[in-house]
Amino acid sequence: MSLWRAHNHRRWLFEKDAVSSDERVPFMCECTGGDCLEPVDVTVAEFESAHMRRNWFIVLPEHVMPDDSTAVVLRHPDHWVVALTTL
Repeated sequence: MSLWRAHNHRRWLFEKDAVSSDERVPFMCECTGGDCLEPVDVTVAEFESAHMRRNWFIVLPEHVMPDDSTAVVLRHPDHWVVALTTL
């Protein structure tokens, strides 16, 4: 999860002042699936909201595994916010 989170943070730094408030940006899904390379298309504000806490991550809907130590915090139609419970 932290590898894609670091990538997404760099992407956010680049995009946050360059795109309009309603433009969707393809960030990487931060799920625990080791082979997941799926984009999560959200606005900059949605991305920022999904990272309000250091243990929150943005994932595609249903991209949680029973044994990945996460709990779903928010469910949106195009993305979920999950909390890592073992930080």
